[in-house]
Amino acid sequence: MHRIIYFLLFTSLLACTSHDQQNIPPDPDTEGTPPESSAPGFGTSKSRPEGTSFAFPTGIILVQKPRTDDECWSEAKEHKKMKGAGDGVGFCLAFSNSNAYSVRIELPPGLIWVAERNEVYQDIPQNGIIIKMVTVLVPARSVETIWLHAYCINVDRSSSRSGDTYEHQPIVSNHPGIKALAQFLATKKINEEDFSTEPTDAERQQLAFVSVAVNDVEKYGKVQPSTQVYLDQLPNVK
Repeated sequence: MHRIIYFLLFTSLLACTSHDQQNIPPDPDTEGTPPESSAPGFGTSKSRPEGTSFAFPTGIILVQKPRTDDECWSEAKEHKKMKGAGDGVGFCLAFSNSNAYSVRIELPPGLIWVAERNEVYQDIPQNGIIIKMVTVLVPARSVETIWLHAYCINVDRSSSRSGDTYEHQPIVSNHPGIKALAQFLATKKINEEDFSTEPTDAERQQLAFVSVAVNDVEKYGKVQPSTQVYLDQLPNVK
């Protein structure tokens, strides 16, 4: 099982750092050396992402910091607790509900999970962002654990590795390019929970273009026309 997650994280690293394999022709107005960052916290920027701190509903707390963990990934996979979308960032979220009633948590599009320094690797991995709303139902007085997939927004950093952690409180991005992309994808079939069965290889290949779009925003501030052509082909949620 460890080999499986390490393989997935390795391939996600390739997706975060290069999209040449997608064979997307460059746009005439973006040829040459691309910009390094379209906003603080994106691309090669070492600044903190800008936006509004996200507040969890009353009575909801995270049991521990979001963390990339092999065992949690395996359990989430087995119990169909995979949420979100993305090929570069993934971690465990354990929500505790102290209320006497169930609480529906809505994680909004544009939510950025800020990576912390990994002392083992002596670096800071990718910040992770979700592009489509993710909902989690936490039963009364219980803990609900999920694995959240997110997109990478830092081209020069590593994708998620076992042991990576993220800040307790995420940030809702104010990046206009992210807002525009999220609005377009709001009805598209991209989140893990949108699929009744495991996505096929062909579907995974098609979903990879969402990562390319996020990479466009990361560098240029908006989705490039050559990428939009592929996003237009994504199916809607039925």
